Amino acid sequence: MLRPKRRKKTRSKPTSVISCESHLQWVRGHECVIIDQHECWGRVRAHHVKSKGAGGGDEQVVPMCDGAHDEVHNGKQTFEEKYSVDLKETANYLAFLSPHKKKWLDFCADRYGR
Repeated sequence: MLRPKRRKKTRSKPTSVISCESHLQWVRGHECVIIDQHECWGRVRAHHVKSKGAGGGDEQVVPMCDGAHDEVHNGKQTFEEKYSVDLKETANYLAFLSPHKKKWLDFCADRYGR
């Protein structure tokens, strides 16, 4: 007789990774971070400077066209040196300017106390 598989009970760990779709959309509305230094092609993406799997959140993103996005995945350090750009610094600047930062500041305050 076939029996249904028993599902393991999973406890989701509280996460400190910030998700903010409105900030991602706002970043996608900007030009590619290296538009003056190469021929951009494709749509603009919100590239995570530090992947979510590595603990990065949506506040750490920069705008990149498909071409730049493909290239940065071949080596971040090489990309930054080639185009003289600091992706983390750029992401921090955009996060500072973001009209959506109140959402993640509230998230952090609620999660970690004021």
